[in-house]
Amino acid sequence: MTEERKKGYRLTGILKILGGTGLLLVLFLTFACGPTHPEVPAITAPAGSTADPTATPSLAEETTPRPTKEPTITETVGIIRRASDLPRDGDGLVTLDIDFDQPIMLSVTGRHVNLRDAPSVDTGKRITGVTLGQQMMADGVKEGWFRVTVLPGQQEGYLRSDFADDFDPARIYYARLPREEKVIQEEDGSQTVLVNHLVDLREYVPDMVFHLVFATPDNYMDRTLYARDVCLLQKGTAEKLARAQERFKEDGYRIKIYDGYRPSSVSGELFKLIPDPSYVSPAGKSFHNRGVSVDITLVDESGEELEMPSGVMELNEKARRNQKGMSEEARRNLDYLTKIMNQSGFQSVSNEWWHYTDWDAKRYMVSDIDFTTVDFIERKQDD
Repeated sequence: MTEERKKGYRLTGILKILGGTGLLLVLFLTFACGPTHPEVPAITAPAGSTADPTATPSLAEETTPRPTKEPTITETVGIIRRASDLPRDGDGLVTLDIDFDQPIMLSVTGRHVNLRDAPSVDTGKRITGVTLGQQMMADGVKEGWFRVTVLPGQQEGYLRSDFADDFDPARIYYARLPREEKVIQEEDGSQTVLVNHLVDLREYVPDMVFHLVFATPDNYMDRTLYARDVCLLQKGTAEKLARAQERFKEDGYRIKIYDGYRPSSVSGELFKLIPDPSYVSPAGKSFHNRGVSVDITLVDESGEELEMPSGVMELNEKARRNQKGMSEEARRNLDYLTKIMNQSGFQSVSNEWWHYTDWDAKRYMVSDIDFTTVDFIERKQDD
């Protein structure tokens, strides 16, 4: 309440007591002596606040001690559109507890960071790991941690705010994995050298349409299985797929890829749900585990998928190449897809029309890579 309004209320009360006979005396005392309380310094509203900066709090609010309590999410303060709009301390932690009026896009700035179910290293349980350049949406800050949803996997949790900044679409990050070799001693005394040289497919076929279903919950497991939305393939396989893409583009089409490298442990989870080797292989038995198989279809210049016998990963009789009832259009499109893929160095399988495997598959080793441990580097402008 302002001092002027306080004066008015005091004056009205006095007038009721004294009546008209004391009016002049009261007026003299009120305006000559000034306010009955000492002046309260003006309070400046925090940056971005919607509060009235000219409003003066009551003395009770200024002098009464407030009980100590844990920080809580406050109502939206101002309009936050970027992480850079938020105040931070010397360590880079956001110092304001806030709910955003609309989510903001962030990018992870640390190499190996944990997403937790509570805003604390000590009490927050690890949900998953996130890596450099990972995109996420934040809808608020609590105790120095962003409350986020990781994209596209939809995991929700808390990320320490000094490990995230504004998302910049011009900054692109590629996965980097070391090249490995493994020597196998055969029974006849000969040796076989297996290679593992997984690369980020976006570096080889940047104009491919990527839709990695296991990096999202939109799959037949109904949950996210890949911690990062990245498509890995063996370097030789990626080069063959790039050649296939160029041939498709000559006819106005592009490849849309649903899956590439699949960690061995993920195949194990899929096989528990669908223990049918016609569609899913056990852990370590799928060529996806070697990074030499792809699940693909074709899209036209508008991005629409061509008609095929069924949807990709539709695990039923419609997935078979020789199934009855396939339309003429689907047959033409499938034959066209298969022809180019065969000519580019891939073989098909009978029970899944979308599945193609590198003819050199057995040159590469099985692996079980945790996507949260993969290093990413930023692509430089002159690359």
